[in-house]
Amino acid sequence: MLQNFLVEEGTVCHFNISDSVQDGLCCGSGFGFYELCYGDNSSNSSYLIAEGAQFDSADSVTFRALSNSTLSAAGLVPIKIIFLLDSSPAQTSFSRKCGSDVLIDNIGSLIDHDDVPIERT
Repeated sequence: MLQNFLVEEGTVCHFNISDSVQDGLCCGSGFGFYELCYGDNSSNSSYLIAEGAQFDSADSVTFRALSNSTLSAAGLVPIKIIFLLDSSPAQTSFSRKCGSDVLIDNIGSLIDHDDVPIERT
């Protein structure tokens, strides 16, 4: 699963991923991971902010959206989150908060189980 969004340059963002059975994305229910990157699907380059797979109940990252002349335009910074889910996606939820923009979702409810893209940067 892939999520793309734009953030104003300099905005502080908080990303949190949690697992209701406390086995993370690896390895109790299969192998999965997340990657948080500068960039989007339309660009050939991306820059890793954070990644993870093995955590108990949650993993959190706080970062400031930094400008990059090859990726940013008009003061907006493209961010993407890549998820490869384990075999129990309904157990996983995430939230992201960038300035006043807040998104909280259960990943399992967002995916089409027959069409889960697997992408690794």
